[in-house]
Formats: sequence, structure tokens, C-alpha cells
Amino acid sequence: MTRLKTHALNAVLVAAAVALTIGAAFLLDGWLHLGLRYALGTVLMKNVQEPEPIMYVYDNDTGWHLNPRTQYHRSQQGPFLDMAGLKPYDTRLRVNSEGFIDRDHYLETSRYRIAFAGNSWVEAVQLEYTDRFAPLTEDYVFDRSKQAKAVEPKRPSPATV
Repeated sequence: MTRLKTHALNAVLVAAAVALTIGAAFLLDGWLHLGLRYALGTVLMKNVQEPEPIMYVYDNDTGWHLNPRTQYHRSQQGPFLDMAGLKPYDTRLRVNSEGFIDRDHYLETSRYRIAFAGNSWVEAVQLEYTDRFAPLTEDYVFDRSKQAKAVEPKRPSPATV
């Protein structure tokens, strides 16, 4: 029985020492910005990044560009992402028939259109479509014009026509 008490006491002492060490490490990480929270938060992180079927194609005149009518799936998940200050996401990026990250539009319209060209920051595959720069700009124009300049509606699906 004495041996069992000794082992139990040793186990409690080890657990307390580990807890104090982890607590001290997190305090030092907060003060010195060592990156410990990020390292622990991303240790079990799962990244998914898959184009379906071919996301980019090469053109001799323009270089690399998005392949029309494709989809890209990207996600980041993990049990400790909050500790690292990261947010989990799971999003799909869809390319329209013109090769832009957008919905398809009517060809004939009386409205002005704005096209955004840019790099991966504009592409923003980590964000949901409604949180990206272009849709937020559409909403901003709509709000600032006092609802006078609306975004053109989506094409009706063939089932509703």
C-alpha cells in the first residue's frame, strides 16, 4: 500500500510540474511572442487544398489563368486553431464560364460592370465568397448609393425559366 501511495504522489507531482511548466511557457509566450501558441495550435491542423479537375491553365499570350467552369476546395481544420489565433474554414471557389471567380452574368445589360484583377489576395480562397473583396464592394456600392445601384441578379436556373 505504501508503494501505491508513493507512485500516486509521484504522478501528482509530475502532473503539477508539467502544468506549471506549460503555464510558465504560455506566460513567456505572451510576453516574448515566441510563437508557442501558434506551434501548438497548428500541430494537429489539417489543410485541404484540391483543385477539381484543373484549376489553372497556361496561355502563351496571357500566361497562367483560371480554367473556366472549375471548382477549388480549400479548408483548414484542427482542434487547437483558436489557441493559435486561426479560424477554421471550409470553402469552395467557383470559376464562371468567362474564367473569373464570380457567377455567370447576362451578356446584355444596361448596367456598368467592374472587374477586379489581381493575385491570390484578390482570389482569397480561404474566405467564403460573401467575405471576399468583390462581393463586399458590390454591397458597399449598393449601400452608399442608397440602394439605387443594385447588383445585377443571378441568372435564373433552367428549371425556373
